[in-house]
Amino acid sequence: MHLHGHQFRIVSVDGFGRPGFWDDTIDIASGRRIDVELIANNPGIWPLNGTKTFHQSNNGEPPGGMITKVIYL
Repeated sequence: MHLHGHQFRIVSVDGFGRPGFWDDTIDIASGRRIDVELIANNPGIWPLNGTKTFHQSNNGEPPGGMITKVIYL
């Protein structure tokens, strides 16, 4: 998962606290839950998307995959 325009840090993995460092990309395994802390300090509309090839398609057919936006105005 990659967040454009901001950084975040992992605060827990599968409900267990894990202090982390600030970053803009993390690898998330299937079935895993990652909680992050984000400080929205860069106004705009920023993509939040998958970074692996299979995350960027719908069953092998582009466009698609995990794509959303973080909006901070």
